[in-house]
Amino acid sequence: MHADGQPAADVLVAVADEDWAWDDLLGVGQTGPDGSFHLSFTPDAFRQEPLELESTPDIYVVLSIARDDQLVPVHRAAFPGLSFDGDSSDLGAVTLPPREAWEALEGLTAAPGWRKSTRRVDLSGALVAHCLAEIGPMVERLTGWVDIVQRTRVEVVPGPSLAWGAVLGAVSGTKLGALERTVLDTVMGIGGLAGLYDPYGRTVYLVESTLGAQNLDGVKVTLGHELVHAGQFLHHPELIERYSTYVASMVTANATDNTSPRADADPGGDVLDPRLGPAAAAAYQQSRSFMTNLEGYATYIEHDHLRPRYPMGTPLPHLSLWGRALVAVLRPEGKVGAGVMSDKQSEYAVGRRAYQRLRQGGAPARFDPALDPTAAPAS
Repeated sequence: MHADGQPAADVLVAVADEDWAWDDLLGVGQTGPDGSFHLSFTPDAFRQEPLELESTPDIYVVLSIARDDQLVPVHRAAFPGLSFDGDSSDLGAVTLPPREAWEALEGLTAAPGWRKSTRRVDLSGALVAHCLAEIGPMVERLTGWVDIVQRTRVEVVPGPSLAWGAVLGAVSGTKLGALERTVLDTVMGIGGLAGLYDPYGRTVYLVESTLGAQNLDGVKVTLGHELVHAGQFLHHPELIERYSTYVASMVTANATDNTSPRADADPGGDVLDPRLGPAAAAAYQQSRSFMTNLEGYATYIEHDHLRPRYPMGTPLPHLSLWGRALVAVLRPEGKVGAGVMSDKQSEYAVGRRAYQRLRQGGAPARFDPALDPTAAPAS
């Protein structure tokens, strides 16, 4: 809270574990309208280095404000010796200094440990079951769909290629080769793909290479997003045929582009966010409204309803040192392009805004399988 006792809303807060060498970042997020924040984590989150055997973390929080497009840490509060009785602990009130005393704290960053390549959560079967039991009923209430959890499998895979390979195999019988899997794992991994729903096997795939670096709340939010997709297909099975058409057309179009000379090739483009070839771009436009509707609704539920409940589930850096080095080589400064990954981000944003407009009163908007979010809104 502020020094005058008023709630400190929308303040960036980082929670970290103080260690003798490298502090462990447990989570980053913003305080809510009432100035509160909460975070759930497992022991893996505060045992990020080998031989760390501490039974409880040495918690401290850093509060930061935005100034001149920079995050400035202005307060640090330590909570040594927390007992975590009943597996939880209340930090009590954390008070910001008076505004006139806000100065950048030397030797401190807004998110200590942000740049560390580490593992914060072990996606064991027991942990996934715990997350599913918590987030599943919440998604069912928000969407109005029942039995999503009961009718959906959840599987953890090492990288994105195994998840996407299952979908490709179901649609076209395509089997990815070793090189294709490596390329997909690299590009999708750098892009941060954390989950994917397979409507044919009714399976949510959680990608360990991305989610292992997130905190427990981040895993819950990702799982919630994919469960929304599960509900879309389970309760509107006619969407499966449209999705199959989309995937099959993109496979065929990409094959055509790969065997045709590219007059419009962009040698200076972003190889980690490649632009679609002519045939693939045309195929994508045919299904753009459909995919924007699917992704937009899941993004709307995630950002407007789940993330406010898990404010410390902010995505954390997931790339290994090798991954960062590869990005530095393949994506020099200023070379970020507008390709496949950018199209996906557009689906999320455009579709989310469409469902925000449909919301009435306090209840979440319901999914409309016939909605075209890409159409201009009625004036």
